[in-house]
Amino acid sequence: MIGIGERMLQCARHAEEEQAARFHQTGVIRDCRKEAARLNCIHPLLQQVPYKDIPHPFLTLPERVFSSDYERKVLPDNLYVPETY
Repeated sequence: MIGIGERMLQCARHAEEEQAARFHQTGVIRDCRKEAARLNCIHPLLQQVPYKDIPHPFLTLPERVFSSDYERKVLPDNLYVPETY
């Protein structure tokens, strides 16, 4: 019969193994610079996308019309992304 302490140790080892397996799939980002860390994080994901050139027709935009009486309206709060950090 397995004692309570031994059973707890088995559960802890099992949890460690599961965590290690999940950790292995995700990886670790080693960088002190936040911007570089983010770029290093998304780089492997972008490398998995099979990119190819798509031919596009050349666009000609009309001249911009400037209006001195234009006033930008205030946007509703639900359109703003929350500032979490």
